[in-house]
Amino acid sequence: MKFSVKIISISSLLVISIMCSIELKAQSIYEQYQTIATSFGSDKKIPKLSIVNNDKIVAQFINGVEPKIQISKKAIAVCQSMKKDSSNALAIILSHELAHYYLNHADCFKYFAGNSIALNNSSVLNEAEADRTGLVQTLKAGYSSTKIYQTLLDNVYTKFNLNENLRGYLSLEKRKEQATQIAQEAEDHYRIFIAANFLTTTKNYVPAFIMYDFITSKYAFKENYNNAGVARLNTAIELLLTNNPEKMPFLLPIELDALSRLSFSVERSDATTDNSERCKQLLLEANDKFSKAILLDKKYALAYLNMACANILLGNPDAALGNIKDLEINGVKNKDSYTVKAIAYYSKGDKKNAMSNFELAKKYNATNADYNLKLMKSKDSFWNFLPDFSGFIDKYFSNKKPVLTLVNLQNETKQFGMQDLKLPVYARSIQISTKPNIEVSYTENKSYDAIKISTPTTDYYLLKTTPYSTFNTAKGIKNGNATSMLTKTYQQPKLITAAGNFNYLQYDHIIFTENYKSIICEWMLYKGIKKTAN
Repeated sequence: MKFSVKIISISSLLVISIMCSIELKAQSIYEQYQTIATSFGSDKKIPKLSIVNNDKIVAQFINGVEPKIQISKKAIAVCQSMKKDSSNALAIILSHELAHYYLNHADCFKYFAGNSIALNNSSVLNEAEADRTGLVQTLKAGYSSTKIYQTLLDNVYTKFNLNENLRGYLSLEKRKEQATQIAQEAEDHYRIFIAANFLTTTKNYVPAFIMYDFITSKYAFKENYNNAGVARLNTAIELLLTNNPEKMPFLLPIELDALSRLSFSVERSDATTDNSERCKQLLLEANDKFSKAILLDKKYALAYLNMACANILLGNPDAALGNIKDLEINGVKNKDSYTVKAIAYYSKGDKKNAMSNFELAKKYNATNADYNLKLMKSKDSFWNFLPDFSGFIDKYFSNKKPVLTLVNLQNETKQFGMQDLKLPVYARSIQISTKPNIEVSYTENKSYDAIKISTPTTDYYLLKTTPYSTFNTAKGIKNGNATSMLTKTYQQPKLITAAGNFNYLQYDHIIFTENYKSIICEWMLYKGIKKTAN
């Protein structure tokens, strides 16, 4: 059974599509297009892709009643001429055009590069934004795009005999200079995003939302706003439930997992600190982030659902029901809406509507529906919030508690050719915040990323595979294996976190990423080392 937090990921944490190397190589152009389009995480209809026999264009987004994207056969040939980087080159062009569409650049036709086109004064800025956003999305979709961007520009301009000073674009030389800067920004964004996802998955919410805020200040993507709100929402839930789990016995569809309730009820703190004002502040800040995400996409279901959860915790169930109504008015249906409505109705004292919506949530297999419905029907532990609430959890999970598997970290790191997680020399560091002091450092090679996250209390060391990694874990699991093989080898994970089309499967010192096909597409080793007081 999976208990999840709605984080758009790496899609948080954003909706992303990590592909295994075998899948990437086997993809047709149309499959690759679908993968990249999905990585944008939008509820907007994916525009139709057409391959055209027109040597005057590379690729273009055509706005209209039925938006579409065209790419020329010649452009495909240019990408294929780059041999091992052909799919990476094609990803850059397709993602650039998709960025125009998802960023609502609707002023006119948008070419990756073209000769005869009249553009308005905003076009140069739009092109830079499409370059920047497109590159980030290719990284999230699993392509190694940033290192070849300048080469692709040279090849396109040469093969298409393009003027180096195209109207509506920076000059080729300026565009290449800009490409270098944008590529570095994209690489940084991607590593910070991985770090923030890791922190959220491991319940380090405060540094996580500080990182998401940092990303949002540079990339105002709806997913980044949503994730910044989710981390705040989870921080508030922890503060609310640490001493009083009975205040919200149901599982909201933004929670990490139901098993976390065991720690709240069994290891309850004796602290008497009143966290109500801090909770309220966090929830209001979360709603501000969700509102900004919705401004960017009025059909963004997760932001509506998360805002509704925050409003329930703020004691405003009517506002929560209004959030769901707004979502439905925009023509979006989501199975977790039933869970949110049920909890909102219960908060209003309307047990009849609460029960009917919990039953609908169960019918449509909404997040944690089985748990919530059983709790609703459990009179002894629910109607009066009796002290045996924790007993209900223990009883419900008596046969569902995961087996905690200890992983020999030393053996695992040998798979990366390392003996210690601290060995990498980090090539780049980004200061996220000075108060508190948070920094992300990383270095990369073709097979893995080494990332260090420094917070005021702990240094976290991560080693993450890439879609092109071919080595196994110490127990023989590799990218491309079925999840069933993983659980047979490592048993059940101690924590499962949902992230859009993914699940993060967490064990001690190792996290596997499972895609919607129940295939392992990445895995990461991690170790936290507490800092000693000066």
